[in-house]
Amino acid sequence: MSRIRRPGNAAGAHFGNRRFEIRQGAEPVRRIRQAFTATLIAAAAILPAAPAAAVTDYQWLSCPPGSTTGHISTAGIRYDTANARYVAELGGVLDLCRKPSPMIDIYGLARYGSGSATGLRYSFGTNPTQHYFFNAGLPIGPVDQAVCVVSDTKIRVACVSITWSTIDGSLRPDIQGALPIDDPVVSNEVYFPGWIPPHLGPGCASCAG
Repeated sequence: MSRIRRPGNAAGAHFGNRRFEIRQGAEPVRRIRQAFTATLIAAAAILPAAPAAAVTDYQWLSCPPGSTTGHISTAGIRYDTANARYVAELGGVLDLCRKPSPMIDIYGLARYGSGSATGLRYSFGTNPTQHYFFNAGLPIGPVDQAVCVVSDTKIRVACVSITWSTIDGSLRPDIQGALPIDDPVVSNEVYFPGWIPPHLGPGCASCAG
């Protein structure tokens, strides 16, 4: 009758930290194979998953300059009491060079001043159209002289001019009107730190960070 015994230094099969000598015999060998297979399946279940392939969280429309047009129809300033800052809120229309890919393609708002430009990126949402109505916001500070809607880091679609005045001892912003997109004030490439706020429609300025 075949049997399995634990040897001293006998040659045999390794199983984890244990060492068994497997002798001839179908039933014991079948049981050990079943146990070995079950252990491999259990081990595979607890192994960490392989890292997912890197996914770009956004992309610009990649339209040639001038192929995306638009205008700002509403522009205002709101004071964000919770964060003690002013927010420029812009609304209008973008006529895009193509229909955006949902939750992938983006546009942005950018603020310009003191020889630099920074901004926030916005998703076009889950069901965008090529004729896109936007309403978004961007925090601004005393150095900022303009805010633009952009379709890339170097492509401005529409801009407004901002001035600052001292009222009751505090600096307060005011939107002066439209500013040409080729004005020297808005000539810098835009740096977009941070994240993409979700597109929440009107009032989305509250989600800008």
